Amino acid sequence: MLKREGRTTKVLHKNYLGFDFVKAGHFELGEKSHTHKNGEWQIPTVFKPTNRNFLKAGTSAYLVILGSNYQQQNILYVGEYTGSLHNRWFQRHSQGEELVVWHSDNLADNINRVLMYKLQDDKAETSVPRKPISDKEKKIISKIQTEMLHQLQDGEALEISLWLTLDPYVETRTVGRLNISRAIEQHFLSNTNLLLPLNSKGRQTTNDAEDVAAITNRQS
Repeated sequence: MLKREGRTTKVLHKNYLGFDFVKAGHFELGEKSHTHKNGEWQIPTVFKPTNRNFLKAGTSAYLVILGSNYQQQNILYVGEYTGSLHNRWFQRHSQGEELVVWHSDNLADNINRVLMYKLQDDKAETSVPRKPISDKEKKIISKIQTEMLHQLQDGEALEISLWLTLDPYVETRTVGRLNISRAIEQHFLSNTNLLLPLNSKGRQTTNDAEDVAAITNRQS
């Protein structure tokens, strides 16, 4: 439970692939254009935190999930960051208090395009994000539309939410408490049952890869 403005707010918890996550907030289309170094983002993506204290959250793995029922099969993206959530993901809007998404062109722009989908008008075509859409990105959005949006249940909101690992630490004998956010990310990336359509890197597997220990033992 978190306290916000004098009242207690319930934090939503979910377990995915054996790890506990909490909902840190959701993404929306901003109402004001955002000026950046290459021009202007007419309809930017902004973040609405469940509680602003989550902006201080340290090194963690995170999930981006489509739909308001938060189903495992609708995970769009998995990643991890160091430092704070605010420094990795957001920057203040230059003309107000909105938290404009600041991650990578691939992820930020594609979240924006999926949110545009619900407008059902020509804004989705005319309000290009920070860079023109590529053929590869068109295929990604098409995949989400055909393989994920149809999974949303009747009446379910087209929400895109952000979830953080509740406790990404393990105790080790040699170095003590160790953050395993990168390992959690890799655990999701290696799961072939997840579409993860917005993860453009990190999903490749090599059949002839071996553990370093096994190679070393053969040489000794």
